[in-house]
Amino acid sequence: MLNIPLPPLLGIAAQSGVGKTSLLAGVIPLLKAEGLRVAVVKHTHHDFELDQPGKDSHRLRQAGAEPVILAGDSRLSTPDVAVSEEDDPLRIALTQLALDAPDLILVEGFRDHPDIAARLEVHRAAAGKALRYPNDPSIIAIAADREPDGAPIPVLELNDPAAVAGFILEWRSAQWSFQDDGPLLDLDAARDHILELVRPVTRAESLPLCEALGRVLADDARSPIDVPTADNSAMDGFAFRFDDLNPDGGGVLQEVGTAVAGHPFTGTTPAGGCVRIMTGAAMPADCDSVVPVENTRRDGMTIHIQPGPRRGGHVRRAGEDIAQGAAALHQGERIGPAGLGVLASMGLARISVLRRVRVALFSTGDELRSAGQPIEPGLIYDSNRYALMGLLQQLGAEVGDLGILPDDEETLRLALRGASENADVIITSGGVSIGDMDLVKTVLKELGQLDFWKLAIKPGKPLAFGRLGDALLFGLPGNPVAAMVTFLQLARPALMRMAGVPNWRAPRYRMRCLSDIAKKPGRAEFIRGYYQRDAIGNLTVSKTGPQGSGLLTSMARADCLITLPRASAGVRAGDWVEVEPLGAT
Repeated sequence: MLNIPLPPLLGIAAQSGVGKTSLLAGVIPLLKAEGLRVAVVKHTHHDFELDQPGKDSHRLRQAGAEPVILAGDSRLSTPDVAVSEEDDPLRIALTQLALDAPDLILVEGFRDHPDIAARLEVHRAAAGKALRYPNDPSIIAIAADREPDGAPIPVLELNDPAAVAGFILEWRSAQWSFQDDGPLLDLDAARDHILELVRPVTRAESLPLCEALGRVLADDARSPIDVPTADNSAMDGFAFRFDDLNPDGGGVLQEVGTAVAGHPFTGTTPAGGCVRIMTGAAMPADCDSVVPVENTRRDGMTIHIQPGPRRGGHVRRAGEDIAQGAAALHQGERIGPAGLGVLASMGLARISVLRRVRVALFSTGDELRSAGQPIEPGLIYDSNRYALMGLLQQLGAEVGDLGILPDDEETLRLALRGASENADVIITSGGVSIGDMDLVKTVLKELGQLDFWKLAIKPGKPLAFGRLGDALLFGLPGNPVAAMVTFLQLARPALMRMAGVPNWRAPRYRMRCLSDIAKKPGRAEFIRGYYQRDAIGNLTVSKTGPQGSGLLTSMARADCLITLPRASAGVRAGDWVEVEPLGAT
């Protein structure tokens, strides 16, 4: 069996000339109208050309199947992959479809392939061919123009696509019901449950200021000085005593000196005198106000001041920004670039911050290879670990990269035990769905505690969350976009709270959506999008294109997620939606 999670897979068993392509060409649009994305894998023994009008593959694509993959003995149609005699073309095709994540896979041909557990047989009596049923135990129903004698399985009218589509929908629903051993958990409830279990790190360390960007303050940062340290000028102009002006606010004063930032005027300002002063320079003794130079006229050392100055104008008071002893930044705040500046303005060369959250990261799956390694048909490069590593580095976590683990229980057992002894959080991708080789949740149940593994979200329904010793474990889905979305919605808030930021929430904004988005109620959905300003300057959002959970390029093109609540029945262009920017920390 394939060691990857797949959507329901139904084989189509038929002899040539019985009308199976015509039947599917009628059935696929009906399935598509129910909101399903249907993929077709068609076996061919011959060389083939894609999308030739009149060919079966072209008819199925025109009917709405996406994608249609022709799997031959020498190559696949999409992408153009060479297949050797030792390779299994169906398994290679299904590996690719696992990343694309359609709602249903129909497979024509491959009649004895062990990975097809259920088949619909198409039979036409006039063709004179014998039924495969009952000699093939995988046959679960027959679509025929004449009902076979005594068949104990459903027999559908061959010329009634609606009846066949209805059977397929019921079968698919039963597959999901069989595979799901309980109700889907609401996303907000799952997040709240996780956050209740988070214990923030407490150990602090002292860092040089230049190394503290992105770190979380262990204590309030209190200023040992007033900032600014003395009254100073906010403008280039003249410092003077306000009471020396005429009743109308103007006046004539005599310049007696100059004050420059770092070089204050140390003399005495007599009555009727003023001091030429630059921005940031300390206020001279006996002066309480500043007039900008553009509101004056010079005549030698005589300065004519236009009416309009106010008492105390353009003076920044000592301690106006931060008073001595006051907390400028608070415990639990992440230090940003401006925060570094604030700390430096107080003269602090070092600062006490919480230690980084330690995260152990690995991917699982025999089909995975790391970037840079040679690859063969049926294998895929591990993109999840690199994407998740980037997300973790954005949060400032200390990441331990454990690489790729094979689908082997004992190896996984040893890795999880070791990770739980050294990490605060363990993050895996893959191995949490319903396949025989989805081992993460199995091993977690054995070694620790599995809290839940099915969420009412799309993408990202299969997710394992639990505890292993003192470490929290997030078993993320194997599909790349699903792994990133579940990380952002569940792991990121937990990591921020663990890092010492108690009430962190991803920002969300309301915008008009310019795309139609099909959706059925039942699961919250996260659509990859990008926002821009319209002709009058208002922010709008559009989806990036196809939204398959294996299409990582659509995530790379996105700068936000369009968030559709569980009860939403879809979006029409022009509707208001909530948008969550990507990269928010």
